[in-house]
Amino acid sequence: RRDLTRISHEMTELVMAHAVAICCGYEDGNEFNLLRNDPLMKLEGRCPETGAPLASQSTISRWRIRRTRRRRYG
Repeated sequence: RRDLTRISHEMTELVMAHAVAICCGYEDGNEFNLLRNDPLMKLEGRCPETGAPLASQSTISRWRIRRTRRRRYG
């Protein structure tokens, strides 16, 4: 299990970032380390210039794998 005190991204933020990335043509999530600082991607709820970065590629990947496993086995 993940340590809940160390989680800094809301589930809605992960879903929105992933949806925006898909709409922009980044379907697999491998580019999130580049996109997490993109001002356009931050428009969903953070200040584009000074807001904290979005979720990293590894965070998005863990979220996608967990979602897939839950659908497959759950």
